[in-house]
Amino acid sequence: MRAFLRYKTQNDVRDDNYLLPSFSNLRIFSNYPDPFNNSTIIPFTIPPSGAEFLIVNSLGRTVLKQIIPAGKGGYKTYNWQGTDSNSCTLPSGRYWVLLKNRNGKAVEPVSIVR
Repeated sequence: MRAFLRYKTQNDVRDDNYLLPSFSNLRIFSNYPDPFNNSTIIPFTIPPSGAEFLIVNSLGRTVLKQIIPAGKGGYKTYNWQGTDSNSCTLPSGRYWVLLKNRNGKAVEPVSIVR
């Protein structure tokens, strides 16, 4: 798979000289660039209990799924190449990023323009 997760610790995360919010809850930040053509960076935070990272199409079908295990909480970024789980290029359209665990979920839209 061409997409990957990059793990950072809280001490590594700085944005414009201030620390990002605490990592106790699921949170998805705005991806950049958006809309995108080839790839986009999706920043998010998860608690130490882990989560599922999903990308869902406009029909509600999961096109990409990653499991982030317990103990890997904190700030993360996902470099999405606009492909599904089989590395097939997805068409232009609106997609949703979902983070889910037993305590809740977070959702953020992303757009592909080809």
